[in-house]
Amino acid sequence: MARTKKRRNSSSSRLIDEPIDEHMENQSIRVEEQQNGHNLLNQSRITSTSSNHISTSSSSLRPLKEGDWISLFSLDEPTKVVAIGRLQSLDPSTIVGGQPLGSNWCEVLVQVVVERDEHLIRPYVPLQTIADSIGAPIAWPTKLVKICED
Repeated sequence: MARTKKRRNSSSSRLIDEPIDEHMENQSIRVEEQQNGHNLLNQSRITSTSSNHISTSSSSLRPLKEGDWISLFSLDEPTKVVAIGRLQSLDPSTIVGGQPLGSNWCEVLVQVVVERDEHLIRPYVPLQTIADSIGAPIAWPTKLVKICED
């Protein structure tokens, strides 16, 4: 059964039940806590109550594949998660930002921004930072991604 929360309808001022997206709620809590100085991702485990949501683990036992939810880590601080996204391609010939990925790179669609000001490793106009890239394809080194396990 889906969880709900009460919210006031703006037109009628009545309280209504609104479904809660637990995945986005968990991600929002993580981002808020990281911004407050609590790096939950260094603890390596975030769990969820629903089977269609993700959790993050510090180790992955299987290879990356297209469609995986992945955590993107910083080039400067390889233990710091900067974003979460969907892996789109591992094909070295895939073009991202006008150039082929090349080997050991992947194409990612950023879905959750954790570190807004983190610079992209391969910026392209108009994308320069992780914040710019939400919903857009970016290239990220495969050595700096980890699978978010079910």
